[in-house]
Amino acid sequence: MILDRFQQFGGSHSEFAALTNAMAYQGIRDAESGAPLTEALLFGIGSGIGMSYFSFHYEGYAPTLSINVTGRYKAKYGAVLQRTATRLGLEPRARTSNSAKVALAHLKAGLSEGKPVIVEMMADLPSLPLHPYERFAEHAMVVYGIDDARRVAYLADRASRPVQMPLELLSAARAAFNPLKNFSLTVEPAAIDLPAALRQGIKHTAGSLINPPTPKRNFGLNALLKWAELMVDQGDRGWQAAFQPGSELFAALASVFAQIEMIGDGGAMRGTYARFLDAAGSRLALPDLTAAAGPYREIAQLWTQLAESVLPDEVPTLAKAKTLMRQKRALYQAEGGEAADGLGKIHSQQAEIQAAAAAAFPLSRTQRQALFDSLRDQILVLHQKETKAAETLSALTTAWSSSA
Repeated sequence: MILDRFQQFGGSHSEFAALTNAMAYQGIRDAESGAPLTEALLFGIGSGIGMSYFSFHYEGYAPTLSINVTGRYKAKYGAVLQRTATRLGLEPRARTSNSAKVALAHLKAGLSEGKPVIVEMMADLPSLPLHPYERFAEHAMVVYGIDDARRVAYLADRASRPVQMPLELLSAARAAFNPLKNFSLTVEPAAIDLPAALRQGIKHTAGSLINPPTPKRNFGLNALLKWAELMVDQGDRGWQAAFQPGSELFAALASVFAQIEMIGDGGAMRGTYARFLDAAGSRLALPDLTAAAGPYREIAQLWTQLAESVLPDEVPTLAKAKTLMRQKRALYQAEGGEAADGLGKIHSQQAEIQAAAAAAFPLSRTQRQALFDSLRDQILVLHQKETKAAETLSALTTAWSSSA
């Protein structure tokens, strides 16, 4: 049971790449231009950019840092994909089950209807081994075929090549994170209302950046101020105390880099959002939207500079961490399932440098504080730039409401 002529592979952000590829196969296009919807368009419609900052400290466990740069605040698992499809005027069909047998039946039901099936999972896979600081949210793939005789599923991911996965492994990966409940999604083709979806997506992004949900200090642009404050706070909450030099601080720094540069195409997804605004401005014939894209291209560069500073080039152990993450992503995107051996070797190297950092962290307390001070200053500049850009978007959406 394999979908004929399925050739939609690749992308940068797993969820929006999956939705882009599934919709392209089904011929869901912009009615006016006849063009398929790009990943950047779907990202801007369903999520857009955002910001949140959380750190979790539980007795007996290593501290965990979560920095989310997209607008998926408090979204339940699978909800962002469903929201994207609904805003376009499509009918998403989500299926969940605690039964692996039923979950497999859901995949086969979608394929029998001629639809690619998007699945979500949160687990290490041989084709993409992850370190804790590389895990952010659920990972989406498209199932476009099942071979019962060989017990293999055919999947499309961010790689430019297909990924084959034993059905047992796919089932285990889908079930590894219980709240996902073996989530799968298909989309019913329909005429889409792209202009309305574009406006709704932009309004959502501007609103959630400026007036985020509670706790307001942790979400939206406020989260940047909280993060900047904690970089230099000399109390128990500050980075000097919260992330002890060794494996804790190494994981925190690597996680910051990963969550800025390894999500989508890097730059905290601001470059992707700039491409969305370019396309939206053209489609809606709103030059002000196109103009609003420029600041986000600059902001994307500032985010990348921040990520580079977190793992300084002049500190070999830290520099190696970001090099390995980039190598892993490039290898997987080029070779897909064929990259498993090479990815495993990189994974082993990551473990080695993490152990080295744990044994002898390469920065003294004075050097750490200098790094934290520099990061605080960069985060405050980002807050200033992000605020101005978000206020521009908000003013545009207010003008739309006034003229309606």
